[in-house]
Formats: sequence, C-alpha cells, structure tokens
Amino acid sequence: ERAPARVRATVIDDSSMVRKAEYSIDGGRWEEVHPVDGINDSREESYEFSPKLSPPGPHVVIVRATDLLGNVAPPRTEGP
Repeated sequence: ERAPARVRATVIDDSSMVRKAEYSIDGGRWEEVHPVDGINDSREESYEFSPKLSPPGPHVVIVRATDLLGNVAPPRTEGP
C-alpha cells in the first residue's frame, strides 16, 4: 500500500506577517492549512499536510498564501 502524499511548503513575506495558507487539489475548492508551529504569527511560516488524493494517480496540488495586508502570493514550486 502506498504512503499518503505529504506536502511541505514555506511561505516568506518581506513586509508583513503571513495570515493564512490554503491548498487546492486539481483546481478544486481551497482548503486552509495550519502552520507547523500552530499559529500564523511571523513573516516566515512552514506548512506540512497530507491532502486526500482520490482517485489514485497524478494530481496537481497548489498552495497559495495571503499576508496580513490581504496580498496573495503566486504559487512557486521547488524540489521534487
């Protein structure tokens, strides 16, 4: 049996605190995800989550972040 997918993301904002991060699977509904330390309270936050991917197969997971001023960062991918 396959291990569940694990997504790791780091959000960095140069000018204000990160307010929230959300993810979408295959262009679907946005789901909020909470930072590893439990609270969005700094300009750099780390997130880890296991999205439910159904059916099995390739999927696209997009993470977007919003800062305290309401600015939304465009997603950027690095690594595997």
